[in-house]
Amino acid sequence: DGGASSVQAYDAFSSILTMRDRVSFFVDAASDIGYRVVAIIDAGTRTEEANEKWRKRREAELADPNKNQRDMPLFADMALAEAFMDTKKADVLLPEREDADDVLMKLLDENEDATVLSGDRDCFRYIPSSSTKTPLWRRVFATFTLNRNDGLKLFRGQNLSPQPGVQPRAIAELSWNTPEEFGCGKFFVSAADLCKVMRNQDEGKWFYLRGVTDKWVRQYGNLHAITAPLRRAMYALKAERLEDFDTVEEEYPQWDETSECVVWTKLTAFPDATHADDLQDSKACFHAIEQLDPAPSSLPERVFARAALA
Repeated sequence: DGGASSVQAYDAFSSILTMRDRVSFFVDAASDIGYRVVAIIDAGTRTEEANEKWRKRREAELADPNKNQRDMPLFADMALAEAFMDTKKADVLLPEREDADDVLMKLLDENEDATVLSGDRDCFRYIPSSSTKTPLWRRVFATFTLNRNDGLKLFRGQNLSPQPGVQPRAIAELSWNTPEEFGCGKFFVSAADLCKVMRNQDEGKWFYLRGVTDKWVRQYGNLHAITAPLRRAMYALKAERLEDFDTVEEEYPQWDETSECVVWTKLTAFPDATHADDLQDSKACFHAIEQLDPAPSSLPERVFARAALA
């Protein structure tokens, strides 16, 4: 069946371990040639433009019945951030309410000796501030090679202009400010973000905006919906620690069999400690998810998604 055939095609557990090894190798090689790596990873609220792109990608993952798997394993961003931090030689930034490209290019603008490694041509949309001496594009590299003999080598892309239709952005007008402690090997991300619950500073509301957990959502449901009781228990624990934590606005995509299309579930979740005992540790949480999930445990990608949520 589909589950059996996907065993060899998809092994997220092994992929995460391989990623950690490669991250360590990359950071060591960068250090050898005088760089301190700063990993900037998208987290939470983005610009309207980035949000629209994100939603379309999540819908495409769910709408295609022949898609073999998610483009990335669930919570790969958190695993990547931890991999960089565990090297003890890198900084990690997960800016909650800013586009990662904005943060990346503002740091480049502020640091004359910095270099950007990114395959995203949006990096060429930015207008430097008046204090910048070196043109930003000269310090943006798209690809790299890395091996034991030659070490790390960076290469510019062939096209040094943004995608057609992408509007310019002035770095001087960006709202993000570099943390004062930046560069000290700290993990600049709020505790709330680690479980993907964030706060809209403008409205003062907490929200949980998530996408597709795995390729089996059409058949068995989105695990973000299935694990809602456990999340409400987590909210109850948070409410005990945070005076201003009350309800959470949740949103995630599901498949509507009747209309045969993607629909976004939107609801207000209230703290409920009924399943608090299931949150004692990750093993107990995984078992609770296993009991709630109607999908069989012979599906590797689904099992990985359960483990990632736990």
